[in-house]
Amino acid sequence: MILEGPTGTTPVTYPNPSVTLNIENGTLGVLTNPEADVLVAEAFALWNDVDTSTINLIIDQSQLNIDVDISNFDSYLPTTDGSTFNADDNLNPVVYDNNGEIIDAFFGVGASDHTIGFAASIFTSGSSSFKEGYAVINGKNLSLTTTTFKLLITHEIGHFFGLDHTQVDIDNRETDFGSPSICSTTSHENYPVMYPFVCRDVTSLHGDDVSAVTALYPASNVNSNFGTLQGRFVDDVGQPILGANIWAENTATGVSYSIVSDYLTQRNGFYKMLLPAGNYTLHANSINPLFNGGSGVGPYTYD
Repeated sequence: MILEGPTGTTPVTYPNPSVTLNIENGTLGVLTNPEADVLVAEAFALWNDVDTSTINLIIDQSQLNIDVDISNFDSYLPTTDGSTFNADDNLNPVVYDNNGEIIDAFFGVGASDHTIGFAASIFTSGSSSFKEGYAVINGKNLSLTTTTFKLLITHEIGHFFGLDHTQVDIDNRETDFGSPSICSTTSHENYPVMYPFVCRDVTSLHGDDVSAVTALYPASNVNSNFGTLQGRFVDDVGQPILGANIWAENTATGVSYSIVSDYLTQRNGFYKMLLPAGNYTLHANSINPLFNGGSGVGPYTYD
């Protein structure tokens, strides 16, 4: 999640959780515009169907009735040099980067060969509210299945409204250059949508995703569906341990829920998570060092 507010410790959210996203009218690689729109709608529905959360993603196809491409993207997205954010045009664009050129413009030539998309929302310094946001989806031929592509969109839209990456109880030695390899240390359905890599292979949210979106945008029924587990993660002399992966595993279902210690950056090791009723074992381990920068898990993995 993004932290800001007056003290820099408040999760930033959309004050009105009913957020309209403006879909462009171009193609997405081999997909026609209507075909791409169907995938986006189905991805949005995964978040909208969480009945313990108030997030409500609305699709608008009339306000951005153009093909956003390399020639005009900086009129709708932040400019690549960061000089203009385009955050006051009453648009939250979802851009179909048909051949990866926009992603290459942001991240360097060749980035589109391995970057499937990106999304974010913009806020004013000191504020705890997002103003507007955007998402860019790569249409370059990345040989993805329909399920993976849909989950990719779901993942990026999770970032759009404020969710961070998560690790849960996955082997934190997974790597993209050796063994054990990414997505290989548990069943694919055990990977959350918001894991830094798209490993999940079923078109649904993981319990950890549901808990996270509920915590960020809680509905009125949250207390009848979740209990709260909170505490401080400290060493044997009471010093806070910052940026650790804290996860609770349901002993009956095996489903895990996670949070990062000191995720509010208050330097006290605080953690808090929402758990469905049940018996749990509580665990802690380090964050995989692979998960840094744009793939970071928690506020201490940016660098």
